[in-house]
Amino acid sequence: IHGFRTLNVELQGKDGTIIELLSSINGFKSKLILLKSQLNESNLNNFPNLKDFFEKQKCTVAVEIYCSEVEKVYNEFERRFKDIQKLEPIITFVSFPFSETNSIENISTQISNLFDMDSTKFESEIIKIKSDIFLKARGYGTNFWNLLSEEKYPGLKNVALQLHTYFGSTYLCETAFSHMKMIKTEFRSTLSDDHLKQCLRLAVSNYSPDYDQLVNDMQCHTSTMARSTK
Repeated sequence: IHGFRTLNVELQGKDGTIIELLSSINGFKSKLILLKSQLNESNLNNFPNLKDFFEKQKCTVAVEIYCSEVEKVYNEFERRFKDIQKLEPIITFVSFPFSETNSIENISTQISNLFDMDSTKFESEIIKIKSDIFLKARGYGTNFWNLLSEEKYPGLKNVALQLHTYFGSTYLCETAFSHMKMIKTEFRSTLSDDHLKQCLRLAVSNYSPDYDQLVNDMQCHTSTMARSTK
């Protein structure tokens, strides 16, 4: 249960991407494989309560039953996230394009199939990016794909940006509906679609205006009445 709670927390949040979601899912699946392997060897170190129970009762552990339950959970994760798993090779490449384990031909084919583009175009761009000394020297980070030239890597940059727009959770959607419910009250029945859109953007955005700078940038004008009294 603790493992499920931890995973649930990891999958929630506003800024989670599909890359982080896949990493958390794969990590949990690997843990399930480890648990099943340990259960087969009657190793209950990861099940302290169960271990304590069997030691007190002085009985044999029916490992087959528990292994079967763990396997069911693993298979359910495989079924529920099978569509995301198809993206794993592309996500791995986007996360670190300089890895030597990435086959240029395989990656370009998978990308072209997913985004319906010419695979030869991606092959050329992948070769360029793997040989780009400047990009390798800059390392890799969250802003890596912003460093790429739109003219030199149009296809790969587009793919990377699209993957980063895949949301890892429904947090933003749920937040937007919650705010919309508060904005569209019975007292604001005449609210236009444009005004609703603007209100929602303000509600779900982290942007905070620099009011001091805005005030400093304003040019004050003396009123006509004030000038006439001087």
